[in-house]
Amino acid sequence: MRLLALLAAIACVAANLNQLHHRAPGTRTESARAVQARQPTRERLMMRAEKLTMASLFGREDFSLSPAHSPAPADPNTNSAPPFTDNMILLPLLPLLLFLAGASANFFQPRALGTRTQSARAVQARQLTRERLMMRAEKLTMASLFGRADCSLPEPSTLACTCGPEYELCGVLCRNTAENPDYCGDCDTECPSGPPSERGCCGGTCVNLGSDEANCGTCNTACDVPNGEQCCSGSCSDLTANPENCGACGTVCNIVGGESCCSSQCRTAASFDLDNSNCGACGTTCNVGSGEGCCGGSCLLTSTFQSDNDNCGVCGNTCDTVNGVTCCSGICRAPVSFLLDNNNCGLCGTVCDVANGVTCCIGTCTPASAFQLDNANCGACGNACNVAGGDSCCAGACTPAATFQTSNANCGTCGNACDVGAGSTCCAGTCAVPGAFNIDPNNCGSCGNVCNALNDETCCGGACVPPVFFQNNDDACGTCGNVCSPAGGTTCCGTTCVPEATFQTDPLNCGTCGNVCAGLGATCCAGTCRLPEDFETDPDNCGSCGLQCGVGETCCDGTCVDPAAFIDNDANCGSCGNACGGGFACCGTSCISTTLFQTDPANCGACNIVCDTAGGEVCCSGTCTPEVTFDDDVNNCGSCGNECNVGLSETCCAGQCALPTFFVDNDDNCGTCGNQCGVNEDCCGTTCANVQNDNNNCGACGVVCIFPDVCSNGDCIGP
Repeated sequence: MRLLALLAAIACVAANLNQLHHRAPGTRTESARAVQARQPTRERLMMRAEKLTMASLFGREDFSLSPAHSPAPADPNTNSAPPFTDNMILLPLLPLLLFLAGASANFFQPRALGTRTQSARAVQARQLTRERLMMRAEKLTMASLFGRADCSLPEPSTLACTCGPEYELCGVLCRNTAENPDYCGDCDTECPSGPPSERGCCGGTCVNLGSDEANCGTCNTACDVPNGEQCCSGSCSDLTANPENCGACGTVCNIVGGESCCSSQCRTAASFDLDNSNCGACGTTCNVGSGEGCCGGSCLLTSTFQSDNDNCGVCGNTCDTVNGVTCCSGICRAPVSFLLDNNNCGLCGTVCDVANGVTCCIGTCTPASAFQLDNANCGACGNACNVAGGDSCCAGACTPAATFQTSNANCGTCGNACDVGAGSTCCAGTCAVPGAFNIDPNNCGSCGNVCNALNDETCCGGACVPPVFFQNNDDACGTCGNVCSPAGGTTCCGTTCVPEATFQTDPLNCGTCGNVCAGLGATCCAGTCRLPEDFETDPDNCGSCGLQCGVGETCCDGTCVDPAAFIDNDANCGSCGNACGGGFACCGTSCISTTLFQTDPANCGACNIVCDTAGGEVCCSGTCTPEVTFDDDVNNCGSCGNECNVGLSETCCAGQCALPTFFVDNDDNCGTCGNQCGVNEDCCGTTCANVQNDNNNCGACGVVCIFPDVCSNGDCIGP
């Protein structure tokens, strides 16, 4: 019966393996994952067959019930086998049966239909399975035949051994539950399926050896995560620099295209050309603090960019050296730019001493003095004089040749200065002596000034003058240099110096030389020509030259008179000869119209008749009249001469001309001028009526009380 059970177990295993070998018709290939997933299944089937075999041989189904059920191990000090039982007759068949099971597993090892080759990984996995099965068969056979086994196996059978530390009895075998993914932590925990390279058990915990950073590839192989390592496909990979896993597992840089992994980024070689942190290669850092910068993949001092023709000013800025362009102070400059540059004169860095007047001219530092006489650079670089036109450079200015004929600073030639302080001047290119221009008719006053001989001009005092210049000229009387002395009492008259007193009385030279007095009887008096009538009013010469009137006297008609004689004098009113005409009279010292005597309160009716204006008098029609008469005078109503129209029956009332109607209903002038109505009276018509008791004017004019009513207190009251 037990033999039959054993054969049935083998048949079951073979059937399962055969089933695994076959797959759905019509498919020609299997994925590697499917092959890997089926591999543990085959191994478990083989282990199940082993358990069934043991149960058949030894009459029990589960050897894992308790350690007490395990056979006692053989005595290591003896070679004696355990007591023979009736089951021992089947032991010689055990190796054969296990061999057949292994052979069946090998024979039915799945392989993709239609393929002639298998992956190296699949071959290695299958080879390992075969070797493990054969080793188990061998050990079990030895334990069965000779009563003991090699307990040094990774998972020894309990037929001959007792499970050691970290091992647990699972069926008839001691399982390493600390590392075996099929029995991870205990006999019942099987780690999730997956590729063998990723499926692992570490310390009794299922881990993915392909990605676990603490157990990468193998247990306890830890990646250096702080320094950028990560577990990728069972290997610790530096994500910062690994081109196969750049920045993340599976991110592959294009190495063929020149990419590399730097700081977790795939970068081209060109990206390192200007990167100060990765200059030329990943991790090569330029010392920016010391002035370095990355240029073309090399750390260069940025100060070199001031003169580097290939990197002028900034990296990559290339100067056109073929055409002579060079780098100067970080700027590509053509040769012509150095011709006038004081800081780079002729060559970059050649500095002219501008503070001391040295400037750059055509690429050469040139002192300011060089521009004083240089016809090509006169006064300033490049300022060329018109030499062909006769100009030349003198004192930094292009100067015409004619200038040297008269220039005191450059007389004849540049720099030949005449002694102007001593009176010397330049004339025709020669410094002339002092005073030479005073009398020289060819250079009169200035060089080249020629006097007009046709007009008989001569040079006197540096001026061309005609002959008349010498007449009456105190500085040149008759001839140049003949000076009269007014301070000495002489003056030039004509062409002769004469005493000045002569001009006081000489009618031919009265006041000045040549002033002839004209007119009948004209004489020269105190240097002034006077006619006879001039002596009639001149207080200094009254009647004749030199006769003066006394203090306060006036000369009138050639006679000195007192001022009182001109008061009220119609012939000499106020002054000599001021005669008042017809219709005027002399009042005091003024001629006034006689018509003013009608109204002038100071001359009322005649000169000097004064009205008492303070007493209310006014001058009216030449008579001093009190102002009150103007209140009722129809000829002078209100003012003198204001006549009322008597033809219209106007009368003068309170200084106003009034018609008869003015006195009707007028309380102040009722009926006549000045008739004023009393208390309780109104002017009714031309009569004052008591409106309080007047039956004909009761309360108001014209209100009549009808009999028998009577007026009482201004109201008509009945009996």
